[in-house]
Amino acid sequence: MALSSQIQSLCQQSGVPIREVYVMDASRRSHYLNAYFTGLGLSKRVVLFDTLVKACPPNELLSVVAHELGHWKGRHIVKMFLMSSIGIMAGLYCIFFIQNNTTLLRFFGVPFSTSLVLLVMTSFLADLVSTMTAPMGAFISRRFERYADAFALSNVNDLSAFISLEIRLNREAKADLLRHPFLHFWQASHPRPEERIAMAEKIIPNRRAEAEAP
Repeated sequence: MALSSQIQSLCQQSGVPIREVYVMDASRRSHYLNAYFTGLGLSKRVVLFDTLVKACPPNELLSVVAHELGHWKGRHIVKMFLMSSIGIMAGLYCIFFIQNNTTLLRFFGVPFSTSLVLLVMTSFLADLVSTMTAPMGAFISRRFERYADAFALSNVNDLSAFISLEIRLNREAKADLLRHPFLHFWQASHPRPEERIAMAEKIIPNRRAEAEAP
């Protein structure tokens, strides 16, 4: 397959050799357009949703793969895993702290700790902490997405494919393009489409100017 060869060539040039390119039969359960890397060591593979393959031309598919490749090169999966692990450990400590803190129990009007009380209090505090820390997680996620976009543009260098892909993905996902700026800051995991396109339009001309410089 020509597309498979192009994807393998792109990954090889980026220093992430892959063994296979698979197409997942995802259309039976979802219309979501997606692709991802999987595997460890020398067993890395690229998986494309069949919905993505059907919806996008080859140049847009390469942009998708390059974007996911950027996440892989940036070790974003490992970083998110470590941050999640730290969050879980902090949550387990909070459970221990609640169970042994009589002042906190009295604050909630509970004379003693039971499994049910502990469950309710932990759930309440976990929701509170999750809401308060959401902006930090959203900020990190948007930063990772910008890195992956820049990596994809630097390696594929196809502005029209990037823009048409961005429009297509937001249309298929029925994205809320009019979200209030505060809500976007607080919970958005991806930059706004117009921000991503504006960044792409800056990166591509800069690369062309560097290439044409004597």
